[in-house]
Amino acid sequence: DQPGDFIEQNGLYWLPLIAALTGARRAEIAGLMPDEIAIIEGIPTIRFKPNAIRGLKTLASTRDVPMHPQLIELGLLARAQQLAAERKQMLFPDQRTPKFHSFRHYVTTQLKHLDSVPDHVVKDIIGHIGEDVTTERYTQTAHLEAKLSAILQLPRLPAKSVRLNE
Repeated sequence: DQPGDFIEQNGLYWLPLIAALTGARRAEIAGLMPDEIAIIEGIPTIRFKPNAIRGLKTLASTRDVPMHPQLIELGLLARAQQLAAERKQMLFPDQRTPKFHSFRHYVTTQLKHLDSVPDHVVKDIIGHIGEDVTTERYTQTAHLEAKLSAILQLPRLPAKSVRLNE
């Protein structure tokens, strides 16, 4: 809350950025644990799954979403690795009860306006179920590569890089 070059890497900084680049729900992000930021098949990924801190809204909410490169550049992967090494339980302990709205509508709108992103990939990214019972029960989620291709098409945000606390 003071003018200057220092940026506090707390949840108030990270939650809006992650929401705007993943479409995840506020509570999904606030309840992330450091080990839910992982590299899967060579792709930095955010794993939304029930954990000891919070549950998820629906079965479709359990999903893997590739990280937008800007989140990596800003230091999210490094933050998660540092906190995991320190055996911290929460990625954003200051956000136990966050008080702002999600960016799900923004991400959904951005991705749906792209002809190159199939509807089922958008639904898999934001954690929605299929159009009918058959699709919901008998269709596997999109591959991480397809989700990453969609995530890479989200606009970059006006955010500054941060230095890890030493």
